[in-house]
Amino acid sequence: MDADGYVRIVGRVKDMILRGGQNISPREVEEAVAAHPAVAEAVAVGLPDPVYGERVCVAVALRPGEALELAELRSFLEERRLASFKRPERLELFDELPRNASGKTSKDDVRRLVLERGA
Repeated sequence: MDADGYVRIVGRVKDMILRGGQNISPREVEEAVAAHPAVAEAVAVGLPDPVYGERVCVAVALRPGEALELAELRSFLEERRLASFKRPERLELFDELPRNASGKTSKDDVRRLVLERGA
């Protein structure tokens, strides 16, 4: 609550990715990406985009000794029939995904770290 008595919601206001007017469930994308044999854990976030509003980015922790490229992942997701507008346009690899105090993956930290990495 601010000094004027207004309540402001902060934190997880929305978990949907809004890309060009389409609502994308991050959970659906995460589950599809996590099905890839090289992926240990995945988090989907929306990144700002001047044309579409947001673009889908997945941050991935790989299984030991594995490698993954965006083209390979997109092909895998196409075979799994994930709609093309839901497929990630950016893949970021992490040794381990950032977690909050309760041990859950922190999408806010993932988004911040990806944005810090730049294009």
